[in-house]
Amino acid sequence: MKLASKEHIAKFRREVSIVRYLANHRPDTRFAVKELSHGLQEPTESDWQRLKGLARYLMKTSEEGIWLPADTNNAERGILTVESDTDWAGDEISRKSTSSGHEYYEGCLISDTCQSQTCVAKSSCEAEVYGANTAVSPAILHKRFLEWCGLGCKRIHLF
Repeated sequence: MKLASKEHIAKFRREVSIVRYLANHRPDTRFAVKELSHGLQEPTESDWQRLKGLARYLMKTSEEGIWLPADTNNAERGILTVESDTDWAGDEISRKSTSSGHEYYEGCLISDTCQSQTCVAKSSCEAEVYGANTAVSPAILHKRFLEWCGLGCKRIHLF
């Protein structure tokens, strides 16, 4: 069921834009924000209930966030670690998979992503390959940027 008034639709869009901003600092909310963004054009009562659930979660976990350690292990020096994960055909309507990835430089999170894949994968292996590509592509750019800054990036580890 669609939201009744234009005021409710405008409020839903404002609230989703706020959680989209917060997702930059709260990677644990990326998937929920991605799913809420699908309903921006014609939000339903179900979308509104999911938004309320995310708001309750954010209030309960307000002390969470990205924390940077004071010092890192010497074994991690100069290492850019990329973690990738994919759910195969997670979208029940389009059958597209969702890819997520995290990049750590010397153990500190520097980037994360969560997005729907552009094509329908025919197997979980194919979905994982697309997901790994989605995670590694920006890591190559970040490695070059770290080298340009003089921080020295020895290699990229993909998990």
